[in-house]
Amino acid sequence: MLTGMLSSARGWCAPRARIANCPAALVKFVFATMLAGALVAPAAARAAESNRFVSHEDTVSIVSKNDSVSGSMLRLGLLFRLSKGWHIYWKNAGDAGSPPHLALTRPAHVTTSAFDWPVPDWLVTNALGDYVVSGTVLLPFTVSLPQAVPAQSIDLRSDVHWLVCSAVICVPQQASFNLHLPEGAASSSTEAGLFASAHKAEPRSSPFASTISADGVLTVTGKGLGGSNVHAAHFFPDRPDAIVNAAPQRLDVQPKGFSLALKPLKWSPKEPLTGVLEITDRSGEQAGADGRAHIHGGRARLVYFDPVVVSARRTARRPSAQSDALRLSRAHYQGAGRGTARR
Repeated sequence: MLTGMLSSARGWCAPRARIANCPAALVKFVFATMLAGALVAPAAARAAESNRFVSHEDTVSIVSKNDSVSGSMLRLGLLFRLSKGWHIYWKNAGDAGSPPHLALTRPAHVTTSAFDWPVPDWLVTNALGDYVVSGTVLLPFTVSLPQAVPAQSIDLRSDVHWLVCSAVICVPQQASFNLHLPEGAASSSTEAGLFASAHKAEPRSSPFASTISADGVLTVTGKGLGGSNVHAAHFFPDRPDAIVNAAPQRLDVQPKGFSLALKPLKWSPKEPLTGVLEITDRSGEQAGADGRAHIHGGRARLVYFDPVVVSARRTARRPSAQSDALRLSRAHYQGAGRGTARR
């Protein structure tokens, strides 16, 4: 169709215009045709991303689940595209490091929720146990606007500090991000798929029954947790001082479940213990949903402990440990440049 229109334009140009003017007439005709096509084309999802911080170690930005603003709630995410061999720290960093920190400075009087986190990797280096995430990582959070602010175009500004590390060095980084969202009925942005993937990576409820003893033996029972299914398990505490983070967690698989021997540090049986329990299926396949299991309390010295809560998930089989480090292999993004914030 376009070829026919171009031929018509050339035919119109030759008899009616000087040769020197033909290219300009042709350009005007094609431009008008493209503009008319754009006016009738269906609206597509628009990008909703801030300026990017780009370095050798990572590329970082703020993204929105929707491409416009409507109402008083926004779903945003801090997006890390980490270069191969680099990681950031989980909400509990472990023995070293610190998680990312975000402060929304514009508009005024807004509140932000905590980040939603995926299950981390366990990394042991030089007798230090850390909890890290790597690859492409989205940390979603919710922004609540004041009730006095109606649906309108909005400009957001946030200051972010984070620590990115490799096996040999850590680099503190910071950047300010600006994101503009126009007024309009909220529709999914091109980044909405990142939020869906992040949601799938979060721990979820599970029916597992769990108890913990005074000396830190965590026992988990439930359907599908027998010796023929469970290959490995690891507990990630919410508190950095709850257990010895670098200590191995000996797994004992039983006919109807398993136990993990944790090494308590400052956790007391009288206190709640919360965290994430990762269960690896022996088949090496994704086997079941992430979950949150209620530890009902263990018996020691004829005393029942206060309820303890763990969150559990099943994952694909982990690779073998390399030297003194254990981490999952994930897709990585190679950043460009170093330490610059750009659009």
